[in-house]
Amino acid sequence: MKKAIAVLFFALLCTGAFACTSVIITGKATKDGRPLMWKNTDGGDHFVAQRFSYHAEGKYAWLGLAQTAPNPVSAWFGVNEKGFAIMNTASHNLVTDPAEKAKRSNGYLMKEALDVCVTLGDFLHMLDTINTSRIKLKNRVVSSHYGVIDANGGAAYVETRVVNDKVEYWVFDVNDPEIAPDGWLVYSNWSVMGETDKGGGYIRKENAEKIFRECDDFTPRYIFDKGARCFYNNLIGVDYRALVDEGIVFGKGHIPDSDFIPRLTTYVSSVVQGVKPGENPDLITIWTAMGYPPTSVAIPAWVKGGTVGINPLLKGNPDNSDNCEICDMSLKLKTQIFDVKRGNGPNYLNFEKLYNTEGTGYIQLLSPVEQAIFDWTEIYLAKWRKAGEINTKEIAEINAIVEKLVRETPVLKDIPYEYKYGKITID
Repeated sequence: MKKAIAVLFFALLCTGAFACTSVIITGKATKDGRPLMWKNTDGGDHFVAQRFSYHAEGKYAWLGLAQTAPNPVSAWFGVNEKGFAIMNTASHNLVTDPAEKAKRSNGYLMKEALDVCVTLGDFLHMLDTINTSRIKLKNRVVSSHYGVIDANGGAAYVETRVVNDKVEYWVFDVNDPEIAPDGWLVYSNWSVMGETDKGGGYIRKENAEKIFRECDDFTPRYIFDKGARCFYNNLIGVDYRALVDEGIVFGKGHIPDSDFIPRLTTYVSSVVQGVKPGENPDLITIWTAMGYPPTSVAIPAWVKGGTVGINPLLKGNPDNSDNCEICDMSLKLKTQIFDVKRGNGPNYLNFEKLYNTEGTGYIQLLSPVEQAIFDWTEIYLAKWRKAGEINTKEIAEINAIVEKLVRETPVLKDIPYEYKYGKITID
């Protein structure tokens, strides 16, 4: 029987720019011994173009979220051919001076790291030797947490800031049981070494920690489903998906969009599945759910495939090289979730359309599609791991399977809705 419940109102409905949620999970905490690194990316705009791109302009080739133009100046999440992977979440309490915070350009440093680093140690050496007066890297390392994993088992968050043109940093080794007793560590937008009770993302961090404490088998699929699409708020102790599973409906279907991991300002979720020490780093898989993760599906990619090996759904569109097709699909559905545009309307989401007691919400309709993508990909990964290398011709095979699964999904076909960059547009 369905139950009726009044919508729970809580806290101030605001979201800060550059406010992300992330986790690093070491191989000792996963059943297959391979590390995982996740970032749910948030920014200042509501609808943001996203795409994968491959770059080989530096010492090492890499794949990730970056500009599609040749010689990009920044990257926001990526992995290179040597198995070095990097991400970041902004810190809002290591540097509090507004003028200094305005200089934050963390993507520049991450691009440089992907170009030349093989290990976590290489990245720390870069921080030790960087000259911030150089034009290329001036003001590039301000108030951030960099998450790094490598093919040798290295895994750490590095809290970083610049003071008087000198880099200061603190390393939080996720392999250290005193720092991460369960083999994983969550970061949002406040730094351990920053000002106490300043910064942001405290509730989101607690949300994520609850999710991972409850997990007994860490996988990319678990992270996307339970993390990137989590509608639990730790402050009030309410999990909206769980309530729906119990048969509860929410008035007109809307709930406040506050302090969830996916929010109005979320525009991509990415997971790197690493390798065991000694495995070929070519086998590292990077997964991404472009657009708004609750209205998207995760799609795999490998650096070894190069430009031609990127799934067509992840490449820039012919009419807009900065956006890919699966992102278009997701953002069009997102306009239906944030369907109230007057007044404070964008601070509310239509949860009924995302997840409902009838099983017809976007999350529910897309879940079996994503599961099929993971199941098919695992067949190829198992074969490649046994051989010790990727068959690049088979990358095209799995890409074709994934593309067919997505294109034949009714909710993603011929979507009539529209959106504009950075804005909600509802007819």
